[in-house]
Amino acid sequence: MAGSLKKLEEQLAREAAAFGAHRARQPTDPRHAMWKICGLTGLAPTVEGFHAKAAGVLRQMLAAQRRWARMAHPAYDLNRHLSIREALATLEDGMCGTTQNGKGRMPGRTCGP
Repeated sequence: MAGSLKKLEEQLAREAAAFGAHRARQPTDPRHAMWKICGLTGLAPTVEGFHAKAAGVLRQMLAAQRRWARMAHPAYDLNRHLSIREALATLEDGMCGTTQNGKGRMPGRTCGP
């Protein structure tokens, strides 16, 4: 029994090392994370219009979080709410070239709702 556990641990260590080496060779692109978060499986992260579609999905997700917060719904999660808000701000910052002041949207935005 102890021998089989040791073999399993060694196999897992080899697989983890191989996965780490594979990930180190792959270039990271933050759009891939956004693609997974927003569930935009029909639209590649490199396609033109990706940012607009992702921003729309994030706005919908943020609206749902706000509704849940107002209702004190058990599914509401403050960390998720803040993460979605931050992702949307980052995405809009990349699209519009504007920045956040830490208290919501800056006055006088040049694009977006």
